[in-house]
Amino acid sequence: MNRELAAEGRAELLCYVGPAPADTAAERPFADLWRRAGSALAPPEKVADFVLAALLARKTKAVMGASTRLLLLLQALAPPLADLVIARRIGPHLRHAFGASGRASD
Repeated sequence: MNRELAAEGRAELLCYVGPAPADTAAERPFADLWRRAGSALAPPEKVADFVLAALLARKTKAVMGASTRLLLLLQALAPPLADLVIARRIGPHLRHAFGASGRASD
């Protein structure tokens, strides 16, 4: 999309933003899930500052957290390996939080 905007001579940029989960009423019920998956809730102000800084710097991608950045790099280099890491690392936490066994027959 950014290439298309540039080809049209437009100055706008789209930015993919992957913020950390914010310590808000919407995310607090999932705080334990986030912690077990390797992310702590961040103060909302910190998340907002991160998003604003990314936009002001005209970044096209901004991801909060080293583990998330590493996972995105792995996704770019070896998508099947990234899928395996996600399934093994995060899958059990999702099944625990939401009560699914993880079997296709459920």
